[in-house]
Amino acid sequence: PDRAKTDVLDCALLRDFGERYPDKLKYKTFPEEALYELRQLARHREMLVEQRKQLITADKSEDCRPIRSLAVKRSMDRIKEMLDTEIAETEKEMLKVINGHESIRHNYELVKSVDGVGLITAVELLTKTENFTKITTARQYAAYAGTAPYEKSSGKMDKGAHISKIGNRRSKTLLYICAESARLHNKEIKLYYERRTLIDKKPRHYVLNAIANKLLRIIFTLVEKGEYYDANFIRQDPRVVKYN
Repeated sequence: PDRAKTDVLDCALLRDFGERYPDKLKYKTFPEEALYELRQLARHREMLVEQRKQLITADKSEDCRPIRSLAVKRSMDRIKEMLDTEIAETEKEMLKVINGHESIRHNYELVKSVDGVGLITAVELLTKTENFTKITTARQYAAYAGTAPYEKSSGKMDKGAHISKIGNRRSKTLLYICAESARLHNKEIKLYYERRTLIDKKPRHYVLNAIANKLLRIIFTLVEKGEYYDANFIRQDPRVVKYN
């Protein structure tokens, strides 16, 4: 067999595949420019936050020394203040981009209406889903982030559903932060957390993962319907709905 590998051969193979299996082709669409800018701003902010975290860690480490240089302390304080200012300015720029595009602003407001979801998580969802056009369901995003439970069984072995360790670490971390915030400030989520941990005796990380997926289902439903989150909304018992 021919073991040669060149760009010409690769192009020929790709063309041949496309002609034989047109149903397998996926047409690439590019997100609008505003989403690219939002993504860059989010990465820039993440870098600034990481630098600030490293500076605070170094500052605490210096405090443990028997002698502390006041000049170094003042320098660290100035850099920290500068980073705080840059982080705040970056967040303002993110909001400018969001407010400058109607479709992005509309979905952003829908996502932000959910208790526990802040600017950074909303931007993460907007950019990773390309304004909810590339990833369109909560299940798809949960699989991407690594919060979707997967069955693990083989023969007689059945370990039930488990949380995948594969996924986008940043997206998963932000979802867990939202889950923790919702547990404290969202009445419905708080009751769910208490029931699952205190009555059902489920592990805390298991329940927080379930809350993260619950928030995703709420968010994607709101975007699909174009509705804002209503904390006072009371869901009917599905058994009642079924027989009415």
